[in-house]
Amino acid sequence: MVFSNNLLFGAAAATSGVAAFDTTLIGNSVWLDGSADDLDRSTTSHSSTEMVMACWFQLTTTSTGNIGLMGLGTGASGSTNAGLWLSGNKMYMYNIGNGAVAAQLFRDIGWYHILGSWKLDESGTNKGKLYINGAEVTDWSSDLRGSFGTAFGSTATQSVGSIFTNTFLNGYIAQPIMLDGQSIQGGDVAAGGNSFCLDFANSSDLGNDISSNNNDLTPNSMAAANQSENTPSKVYPIWNQLARVGSGSVTLSEGNTKAVVVDNGGIVMSQTLPFSGLWYWEVDTADQSFPGLGLAQQSAIGYTGTGVWANSTAETHIYQTYNGSVNNNGTLTSSYSSAQSGAV
Repeated sequence: MVFSNNLLFGAAAATSGVAAFDTTLIGNSVWLDGSADDLDRSTTSHSSTEMVMACWFQLTTTSTGNIGLMGLGTGASGSTNAGLWLSGNKMYMYNIGNGAVAAQLFRDIGWYHILGSWKLDESGTNKGKLYINGAEVTDWSSDLRGSFGTAFGSTATQSVGSIFTNTFLNGYIAQPIMLDGQSIQGGDVAAGGNSFCLDFANSSDLGNDISSNNNDLTPNSMAAANQSENTPSKVYPIWNQLARVGSGSVTLSEGNTKAVVVDNGGIVMSQTLPFSGLWYWEVDTADQSFPGLGLAQQSAIGYTGTGVWANSTAETHIYQTYNGSVNNNGTLTSSYSSAQSGAV
């Protein structure tokens, strides 16, 4: 099984003369809770010098702490691991205690494609190449690629959604690929003996390797419910952790598809609304005492202290499904019918 550079980079123009990225390629992802969810596989016969790790990911947290994406190593010590992870909203490319840190920040809710390529028998910065959305990273806040050493750990665990056995991803991951004994620096890439590619198409076998190697990974603390159709090919709406309103707390879970909101708290699902065709949306309200669901301009949402999420600013529009009230240019009316009939 051969993976083209275009598939690995996840974006057109990553290499010259290739077709545009096919947005129908990615059917499924999995969401991970950031505390224990990941997939792993033990290996002792991986390449000592060459490796490619690549995946799509979408964060569901605003944390600046450590967030693991993919890894090759053992234990919680950085001196025995290689991989890709985030810390302080910055991307780390890592091997045996030395990290190269990309300068850009990752703190929004969009999908990103990340690819790391190690060739440890090279010298200097050629030991590691990092690509984000198809473009090679050239701006580093710290660059220790020349100190990556000459080999990976001899005994290792391949991991998806974690690194260091204690650093987990809070977010979605799609199409994770690990290529053993291959590198971008060494030319085109193929599926070596310990390579794998996961598509998460089978909810009862999330770790199924779709390459000819059959190098299945073991899901940990995960179930069929972790499978999702929210992918870079078809982006589904989730609650936006960056768009909270009101003074009350909001607790998000299950890939930010579930929100627990206390009084005077609010959260926005900031999906761009279509301007043509027929569309609908559904929310399952477990507690209907005062849900206040509706459609609005994000800039219009606010708690006045006397009204229900009614902002008095002109040129703002809010429709609340629970009682049919509309705030239109600062005037609140309840002349519309309620569209909320109960949990679905």
